[in-house]
Amino acid sequence: MSTTGPKLTEGYIRTIAATAYAWGWPLVNMHNRRLAFSQVPEPGVMGGVMPCGPLNEIGMLTDYITPEERFVACPNQDVAYGFGILSLDLEPAVVQVPDIGDRFWVYQIADQRTDAFGGLGQQYGTQPGHHLVVGPEWDGEVPEGIVSVSRATTDLA
Repeated sequence: MSTTGPKLTEGYIRTIAATAYAWGWPLVNMHNRRLAFSQVPEPGVMGGVMPCGPLNEIGMLTDYITPEERFVACPNQDVAYGFGILSLDLEPAVVQVPDIGDRFWVYQIADQRTDAFGGLGQQYGTQPGHHLVVGPEWDGEVPEGIVSVSRATTDLA
């Protein structure tokens, strides 16, 4: 059988495969985290070191980070770590920001591609209060008392 047109070289195919893997990995990784966190009964610590909570809840570490921790590349004992999966196709999520005073703080909120959005932190001038995180298709009314609304580009954050 004869083909016409350009030949796909092994190098080209490898490059396309590597690009597809790098592009798709965050989507699959976050999907798998959603599946795992959907089994979490209450906020706590997964595997003894990683904060977690049920979908749309954030779990916080309440003690010092142990040497076994491998989820944060360079953990800092002066940082309060928390983590949760927001399943915005189920419902919007409310993130409460306490009055932290003059201390530095930031909440990283990322979509399923792991692209950060939302800008909640001291460097953004975020005020204490309740902040709403919604999915891309949400068109509800903002409840009373909400300080800001952040719209994700995906239904998973």
